[in-house]
Amino acid sequence: MKQLLGSVQQVPAAPEGDWSGRGGFADLTMQFTTCAVRLAKGHLLPPSVAPEMQAAQSVLWQTVVFWAALFYHLPLLRQLEGELEDGHYWQPGVCIPDKPFRFRFRAPENVLPVPQELLLAARLLPEEFIRWVMTVPEAWRCLMLHMNGNPSSLSLIDALLQEAAEWVHSPLVKPVISPPPVAETDFDSEIDVVPETTSIPPANEMKSLYQSASDDTQTLLSLFQFNNEALPSIGMNKNDNDLK
Repeated sequence: MKQLLGSVQQVPAAPEGDWSGRGGFADLTMQFTTCAVRLAKGHLLPPSVAPEMQAAQSVLWQTVVFWAALFYHLPLLRQLEGELEDGHYWQPGVCIPDKPFRFRFRAPENVLPVPQELLLAARLLPEEFIRWVMTVPEAWRCLMLHMNGNPSSLSLIDALLQEAAEWVHSPLVKPVISPPPVAETDFDSEIDVVPETTSIPPANEMKSLYQSASDDTQTLLSLFQFNNEALPSIGMNKNDNDLK
């Protein structure tokens, strides 16, 4: 996690919207990951197996959810390109820059056509975890499918990640396009016409979730034994996001 946050520094996750501010990608990744882990805790993984096996494999599958969530937004980095102070190219997410840098969003036609997420994810996975998860072949297959951008072999994990993406308003969630307004028509005054609405979580539930996610973020940081001060800061106050 420390390596990932250091390699993206303070880049945004999107050119506009909720996560377009400074540090948007790191903030989105942390909130999304903690939300996904919280949602997964409410389920017994893997489903459809004996309770004894669920108890034995629960921690491993929860860790699979953690890594799948941590890698979920890596595709967003393809839209960014950076340049170090000395003029050398820097790709956010690949390595921690050793000099001040600037960055910009690529034009849509220049976004990298070849996925780089598998390379980035592979560099982040600890060897100890790889050995551990490979003891359960289905968990290893599930994570590999996710890292390659394919649907997981465990549909519940895909559903949990999708739900977490909706909770945090991820840029990867396609906005719902409302249908065009229907032309006005005269109705019988005795007929009650109920307009179609989109169900959204109550404000108090959203506030509660984000507060809990903030708490869980600190828990995750402590579990991995680093804090915000440990995040490399390479000339952050000098960085210019207007790369020309």
